[in-house]
Amino acid sequence: MTPPLVLDIRDLAVEFRQGRSTPPLRAVDGVSLSIREGETVGLVGESGSGKSTIGRAVLGLNPIHSGRVHFEGTDITHAARATRRGLADRLQVVFQDPYSSLNPARTIGRTLAEPLVAQRRSDRAAIDERVATMLERVGMPADTADRYPGQFSGGQLQRIAIARALMISPRLVICDEPVSALDLSIQAQVMNLLGDLQREFALSYLFIAHDLPVVRHLSHRIIVLYRGRVMESGTADEVYSDPVHPYTQTLLAAVPAPDPRAQRARRQRRVAAEPARPPSTAGCVFAHRCAHAVDICHTVRPEPLPLPGPSDTHGRVPPQCRTAPPSRRREPFGEAAPGSHRSPRERGIVLRRLRIAHAVAAVAALVFVAAGCGGSSTGSSGSKGDTLTLVSLGPPASLDPAKANVGSDNWFVNLTYDTLLRLDPNGRTQPAPATEWGYVGTGNTDFEFKLREGVTFADGTPLTAEAVAASLNYTRKNGLNVSWLSSIESITATGPLSVRIHCATPNPVLPRLLDHVSLVGSVISPAGLADPAKMGTASFGAGPYVLDAGRTVSGDHYTYTPNARYWDKSRIHWKTVVIKVIPNPNSALQTVKTGQADVLNITAGQVDTAKSGGLEISNTPLFTLGVDLVDRAGTVAPPLKDVRVRQALNHAVDRESITKALVRQYGQPTTQVALPGADGFSAETDRRYPYDPAKAKQLLTEAGYPNGFSFDMETTNLLGMDLVTQAVVEQWKQIGVNAKVTTDTSVGQWLANATSKKFPVLAFGYGAAPTYLMSLDWLLPHATAFNPFASEDPELTRRLTEAAAAPADRQGARYEEVLRYVVDQGWFVSVMRMDGIYAFNGKKLSGFTSAPNYLPDVAWVVAPR
Repeated sequence: MTPPLVLDIRDLAVEFRQGRSTPPLRAVDGVSLSIREGETVGLVGESGSGKSTIGRAVLGLNPIHSGRVHFEGTDITHAARATRRGLADRLQVVFQDPYSSLNPARTIGRTLAEPLVAQRRSDRAAIDERVATMLERVGMPADTADRYPGQFSGGQLQRIAIARALMISPRLVICDEPVSALDLSIQAQVMNLLGDLQREFALSYLFIAHDLPVVRHLSHRIIVLYRGRVMESGTADEVYSDPVHPYTQTLLAAVPAPDPRAQRARRQRRVAAEPARPPSTAGCVFAHRCAHAVDICHTVRPEPLPLPGPSDTHGRVPPQCRTAPPSRRREPFGEAAPGSHRSPRERGIVLRRLRIAHAVAAVAALVFVAAGCGGSSTGSSGSKGDTLTLVSLGPPASLDPAKANVGSDNWFVNLTYDTLLRLDPNGRTQPAPATEWGYVGTGNTDFEFKLREGVTFADGTPLTAEAVAASLNYTRKNGLNVSWLSSIESITATGPLSVRIHCATPNPVLPRLLDHVSLVGSVISPAGLADPAKMGTASFGAGPYVLDAGRTVSGDHYTYTPNARYWDKSRIHWKTVVIKVIPNPNSALQTVKTGQADVLNITAGQVDTAKSGGLEISNTPLFTLGVDLVDRAGTVAPPLKDVRVRQALNHAVDRESITKALVRQYGQPTTQVALPGADGFSAETDRRYPYDPAKAKQLLTEAGYPNGFSFDMETTNLLGMDLVTQAVVEQWKQIGVNAKVTTDTSVGQWLANATSKKFPVLAFGYGAAPTYLMSLDWLLPHATAFNPFASEDPELTRRLTEAAAAPADRQGARYEEVLRYVVDQGWFVSVMRMDGIYAFNGKKLSGFTSAPNYLPDVAWVVAPR
């Protein structure tokens, strides 16, 4: 008897809007698949192929543009929220990152019990018994329920995540990269567990991964995706051992082989990893990378595969794509049959073999990085350092340096736009196109600098004082951080190579604004200023590299080549620099671990995985997370007008336990906003509010709120701000203070809500900045996202004015006093400093350094080892 259908997807298309003037991005295009009871269907493809998007569409987390999704015979394509809640007991998910999918502020027992509590299925005793049973079933000790996620390893957390998914006995589990963040030995254990649970509970899996050997081990059938379209489908054995489509062959050829000779032979057959031009929108999306492509491939879209597909090789790929004859058989990459058909003992043996093969292959891959394998080196020259490949988790807000986001966009901009000054890791300002600089007179209102002779933009135009003044004036009127430049009244050329900046009020941080971290000093050529819209697709700077538009696909990867006219060629260390955009953090880390890239920013939960792959770690305090008590006048929440209430909210927070639970050793508890090395930082201010709930209650009683109070609060899932919020809100409940939390999912939504004056309390994440710039965002009486009610404190304003005008040797002490005063007034509840963490290939790179208030300088400093 044929098992019943659990999931049936027909012609699924998912689109994402990219703005009013840009056509929507079609992430999934006409995908069909079905899953029967007890069956595993694997989705495989490189990053950006649409695998996770399909899983999220089934769960209702991504909008469906067209097509139909049926679950157990019911159409859930556009199911209402109430209907979705009713599906929760039969449709569950295991997310890829166990660290972020479990609430660090809740015990494991409470997290696992939540689905049963929400559905009011059992009494407390029965729920506790079910929790204990499931934890035991996934191999976790009895005391797990009383502990927090921060006390477990990645493999243990993934076991807990699986237990949570099975708490209410689902029929279908969507496994979204469930083992990609785990070490190889732990991968094997989790894969074995999933197989055992499938047989025990008759589960069906939609198994999503980028690692074809892993998908093949557990899956009955495999579907290969590329740019949202199906390239090939078939049984796990067919697709793995006898791939027909050129793209599937490319995926298999990218799997490292334990034998170096086999690895070299396989690489010779491999299709180029980087597209020479953007994919066709009319024909096959893989044609631009396919060695077998003919004219029709670029003009006619292949017919979709029938569903279900026949088992013969000619039915496993679209008819148009039968360019690779069945005789082009790849060498086997493992055992002959998919692991899900083996006994537990046989599957364990195979997984041990697979684990050993992968471990040897990982070593082989690292050995061959310097010889030109993977995406980190180019061509056949084999010379070390030909290409530097960086990974970004998102595309830049803009390639226009004035509109780029400081922090996330610096690498995209610094490569092509020289800033007037440079910052070194020790916080010292260094010359660049500007060779002399300083304030004129006293009061920090007039600033002059002189330019280096003979510097030109990449297009050959001379870099003159007039050009620089025009560029800075454009930035101060059109930039993303115009508030930082609000004190500037004029910028004028006073000579062929000299520029003066005049400020209406003291501005003591102009040298910092002009360096490569703050981006304000990025110099744009006259051609760029004449047509700013072009800066989104081309570079108009004087930096060491230029954007290669022909080898760049916006939102996917950006390619840079040396600027032949650069004034200091000793700073050009690479023939090519590529920035790949890989939104999936685990896929991004895998890209660097396998030698396809060299550097990326990671989370604390990924550090162990990065180290196990031979990567080096560089970390430094990067930003502060906490809660901003913005309604200090009590307009919406009257209790917040009383400083004792604000101080009580500070004493009620156990910063040390929250920091340890969220980021382990990669963060420090704090009661201030300034980071170490900043001009207003004071180690003493870090400990201004010790955890003391009793004192917090006493202060509330003195202020007239012995029973606490309630208010609305806004947070966002960016930077882990929502996790900090949840932990703080739970601890506030202990003193009778209750917050109704709204969680935003985008920067735009957060900014809109933050400035709406509807929320008296906001979560915040704030990066490194001099105290003067911080004062413009937080402390002076004008409305911003960090001070939407324009809170005014005359004493604070007086102190800030004096500090801004003070000589440089006295500014630090003045700003320390300012920030200590703000902390004592309880303007915010800072919780922790979080490290920025980078994983990089230390065998290939030198000069990769992170430090407080500094970003690694990939344009000037990072060089081949």
